Amino acid sequence: MLPELPRELYLHSGPFASVYVDVSRDHQNSPHEIELRWKELARSLVEQGADDADIRAIEEVFTEPMPTGQAGPAGRAVIASGGQVRLDVALPDRPRREIARWATLPHVMPLLAQTPEPLPHVVISLGRTSATVRAVDAGGAVSETSEHAQEEGAHKVRGADRDKQSYTEEVWAKNVREFARTVDDTVARLHAQLVVITGDVRARTMLLDELGERSRSLAAEVDGADPDDTTTDERASGEVEDLVARRAAQRTREVLDGVNIAHGRDVGLAASGLGPVVAALQQAQVETLVIQDDPSSALELWIGPEPGHLAESEQALRTLGADVLGRDRADAALVRAAVGTGARLLVLPHPAADQDPERAGSAAGSRGAGPGAEEGPELADGVGAVLRFSTPNA
Repeated sequence: MLPELPRELYLHSGPFASVYVDVSRDHQNSPHEIELRWKELARSLVEQGADDADIRAIEEVFTEPMPTGQAGPAGRAVIASGGQVRLDVALPDRPRREIARWATLPHVMPLLAQTPEPLPHVVISLGRTSATVRAVDAGGAVSETSEHAQEEGAHKVRGADRDKQSYTEEVWAKNVREFARTVDDTVARLHAQLVVITGDVRARTMLLDELGERSRSLAAEVDGADPDDTTTDERASGEVEDLVARRAAQRTREVLDGVNIAHGRDVGLAASGLGPVVAALQQAQVETLVIQDDPSSALELWIGPEPGHLAESEQALRTLGADVLGRDRADAALVRAAVGTGARLLVLPHPAADQDPERAGSAAGSRGAGPGAEEGPELADGVGAVLRFSTPNA
């Protein structure tokens, strides 16, 4: 699965300038090399007829390093229209191809293919007297809160010789139920797919006993530093990242299984090929859109102002009662329709990506960006869908 594209991107009128640049800063001459790469891409935009205002807006972005401060291999995707930057995203690695495209719609396929979907999850670091909750939502936004044991728990301590462990356990016995409710609420709010619990072993056991059924079913424990300790536990952080990656891969496999099952049943709940998928998107019928990443694809669609305004011919688009904006890459129009109708997106490498460099898109070359082509269904035109409902006589 993929990162969420902001619907606001498609509320702006085009044309759009879409640029993908290698912005790696791994040696002394990197800033100069980035400048040269951008100038070459800017020349390409000029040749394509891009607006000067859009080119200037993107150029201003590239005068500064990415705010993430990412070291080593890195990429940047920037999309502008109307003289303003509409999207500025860091890529986890160099783009497979550096791209400058001036078109009716934003060119987002390389971004979707290279950027793994943020898995909504919660990481809880527990001590005997404090706890930290780190929440990552479906858009990748991170929030972190800390809670400390209530002071009144101390009043229950009898005897000055009681050791620290007994004291802190009694404090946690009073507060852990309330903290578990906080965790349950966070899991429900995020629709979290994973709960990682690290820190003090005894506190972890107490919390697991108090969590609700859903949170407990998603929970995995990782040995790690007590948050009361100010040292950093890099090993635990690495284990958390591995857990998140494995759960994300499992989630993608579950979606693929659903796609394969739907395509294997004659019940009208799947579509394969450009025409059937376009028809389903026109009716907001698609639950999951599956696209093979193929930079060489020459397939195009006619588009109108709304996400559901897409068709294989100008006449078919006019039949929908839509104004004609023009033609663009089919994958760009399909993604816009999916985002606008709330469909999920799954990008697969093209089956010929390993043999044909022209079809080796970002999904084939990025780290951890999705399943292999052999895992997906056979798709006419490289596109398919699982449908929310079947059409009459389907």
